[in-house]
Amino acid sequence: SLMSFNGVMDIDITASSFFRMAEDFGITLLLDETDYLREGEGAKVFKKLIYARYKKTGGYVQRVEGEKEKYVKNYRIYGPTAVASVRDVDDLIASRCIRIPLKRGLDQSKMAKWPTNEDPEFQEIRDDLYRLMFQSWREVEQAYKELRKGWLSGREWELWRPLAAIAKVVGEDEVEKISREVSRRKIEKMKSEKIELVVLQALVNIV
Repeated sequence: SLMSFNGVMDIDITASSFFRMAEDFGITLLLDETDYLREGEGAKVFKKLIYARYKKTGGYVQRVEGEKEKYVKNYRIYGPTAVASVRDVDDLIASRCIRIPLKRGLDQSKMAKWPTNEDPEFQEIRDDLYRLMFQSWREVEQAYKELRKGWLSGREWELWRPLAAIAKVVGEDEVEKISREVSRRKIEKMKSEKIELVVLQALVNIV
């Protein structure tokens, strides 16, 4: 939250407050401990918003506003989102994410340090990121348009294309690094699915 644009970190945000903040402030939504996304009608509504948020053409939420004079307002829900959970999120959310597995920390000297809003280092990082955005957005936009699928396809193309565009502006070597990372993830997924298939086949044979 300290390095993102209008970062909002909430463990129990409601759907109505979420899409209003997304429209009015262009928030970066940061969700921690997402077990509350699993149950109830509210969770179903909120998950639908998350499903659509990852994509610029994901659409709008329409609500009737006003007290004396009623009118329909469109709330745009698109924007960056990060989800942290001790358990796996559901398959639909997972398919719309670039997953980053984390390990429990062991170095007590590092674990004792906790970032704060007053830390000037994070302000400097945000300032540099804002400056980079204003100075280089045209180059990134052009790189985004010029990118061809090649080693990306389907949902992977949607997820990795923005990062690949930024990497292309930094240097072609960075694009190659992303290509290798996507390939590594594909291989790991194939291995995991193969292991699951073997286990299921073994269970079938036992039964």
